[in-house]
Amino acid sequence: MRTHLLKARCENGKLILFLRIEVDLEHVYKVELTELERDV
Repeated sequence: MRTHLLKARCENGKLILFLRIEVDLEHVYKVELTELERDV
């Protein structure tokens, strides 16, 4: 998983972050499969 900070700004004392998050779906899919295999 990778995150990219696109923009950050301060509004009314709050820090607002604009992020782009990239998730490796193949890795997530493999993790779900191993959990399902355990249940069988």
